[in-house]
Amino acid sequence: MAKVFGIHTFELRPGVTEADFERYMIEAGRQIPDLPGEKSYFVKGDRGEHAGAYLLIVVIDSVADRERLYPSPTELSAEALQRFETYKAIYEQGESLATHAFTDYVVLGE
Repeated sequence: MAKVFGIHTFELRPGVTEADFERYMIEAGRQIPDLPGEKSYFVKGDRGEHAGAYLLIVVIDSVADRERLYPSPTELSAEALQRFETYKAIYEQGESLATHAFTDYVVLGE
């Protein structure tokens, strides 16, 4: 079963400081639980071409788990939708701090 890595990139909105964004993401990560079959990591580039960039890396156990949780790029399962509705205010605060885009990567050769 091939793992899926969801790579979420962020662009801070004008006037948002790195410290404010980091504080928000760390606190949101403490409050919003991962769903069964996934694990999330908030990271900041330390060296190289993307030093200083922020990512949320979501590791999903398999493509089947990804399809169960997120049937399409724009559709959430009942379980994922319930999490979104429960933590909607936190997600909305995040949208006020940064824009975000994502790409899912499937591990090849497993």
